[in-house]
Amino acid sequence: MRKGFLLAVVVVLVLAMAVPAALALSDNQKVELQKLYEQQHQLRLQIVEKQAEGGIITKEEAATMKERMADGWEYQQERMSERVKT
Repeated sequence: MRKGFLLAVVVVLVLAMAVPAALALSDNQKVELQKLYEQQHQLRLQIVEKQAEGGIITKEEAATMKERMADGWEYQQERMSERVKT
């Protein structure tokens, strides 16, 4: 009974260490994700600009949205740079 419990604990510990390593992104994948997020950000900015041009939103609303998006993008870049380092 005791050996079975000890074996189960060892198996759980090994799996707990192996799973995060298997799910981690490579540096190349992280860089690729950064590029995709940059494209996504640029597209969102373009969408807001087109909405303002088309009268869907006002120029003031567009400016506010772009400002908020810039703040969010800055935060996201900080987080991404932390992830690339690790």
